[in-house]
Amino acid sequence: FQEAAVNEAGERIRRMLLKDKMCLSEGYMRALKGDVNRLLSYYMTPAGECEVVVAPEGDGFSIKIKARAVGLKSVEAV
Repeated sequence: FQEAAVNEAGERIRRMLLKDKMCLSEGYMRALKGDVNRLLSYYMTPAGECEVVVAPEGDGFSIKIKARAVGLKSVEAV
């Protein structure tokens, strides 16, 4: 039990330090996710909200976006 609690606390601290290092606030991530959702909705009919994960990678950042759509919009609609 103690080992699991220590591991969980360590993971929380790691995530907090990572957020601090990247200087990404909750508001920033909310705005980014909203912009991505809005952009995708121009081209397709989303099946819910997208997921956006930003993580440090080398001397930059890795940005992963996961989204599902139930349909694509016609070229004329775009």
